[in-house]
Amino acid sequence: MNHGKSRIAQVSADGSSISFYLKVGSLHLLSSDNRADRLIEKGGVTQPHVLHAWEQVIALMQPAVVLDVGANHGEMIFPLLFRPDTVVIMFEPNIALAELLKESAREHINGSQIRVEALAVSDTTGQGTLFLDMKWSGTSSLDYKMPDARYKGEGEQHYKLQQIEKVSVDDYLVKIAAPPGPLAMKIDIEGHEPHVVAGARGALASRPFTLLVEFDPNQLQLAGLQPEAFLEQLLEIGSVFLVGQDGGFSPVSQSRDLDIRHGDLLVTSSEAVSRFAMNAGMGR
Repeated sequence: MNHGKSRIAQVSADGSSISFYLKVGSLHLLSSDNRADRLIEKGGVTQPHVLHAWEQVIALMQPAVVLDVGANHGEMIFPLLFRPDTVVIMFEPNIALAELLKESAREHINGSQIRVEALAVSDTTGQGTLFLDMKWSGTSSLDYKMPDARYKGEGEQHYKLQQIEKVSVDDYLVKIAAPPGPLAMKIDIEGHEPHVVAGARGALASRPFTLLVEFDPNQLQLAGLQPEAFLEQLLEIGSVFLVGQDGGFSPVSQSRDLDIRHGDLLVTSSEAVSRFAMNAGMGR
């Protein structure tokens, strides 16, 4: 596994890409996207505490399969190194971003193991529509149009509708004949996360797993879902921890433990990951 030093980044002269230390990997950037400017400003890592948690999961689990659901520019995959037998799948239904992810994957040290799929992940396989945010790619959604906000920067807020293919995790893993073994999955798709978990029931019941899940009550409600119900769904399948801004972890056992507007949850069946989270939480 890599350590923090590998995330020291250099922006290309034309601002089109960010390269990570020792050529571990790079991010090719969508120039029309305000979020690309934020990535440049932050050196390719906008949430270091979340990336640290994800990196520890990969190190502890040594997963056979890594799924990045809602890959965006790839900042949760391309700064990292993987075992030579790990299968890495990046799902990004935004076609323009998916093409850039393929460029970045070809340049990554584990590039032969990384597959980019221009698919949305949900609870079923079939057709769907993506509300494609043309101002800030990170708030494109399968369920609604996210209102404009200050963090999106300057420019007109506008959307395009893009017809997309949807797939469930269970169907996809069968389709590619995924190797058996531990599963690590990051899910960040603007309120559609419960559908992804529902479509992965088979995988979560048959493999050791850790999920890194965005939990945003506002986004879940915009998508017509109840945050409390989603938390109960997660508590039923594994141990749940809130990833703290300070790098610590807080165990979550019921809905009142999670009085937040936005955060990221670690959900795991792995004793090693649970011990890591508990120890990191006590060490804050």
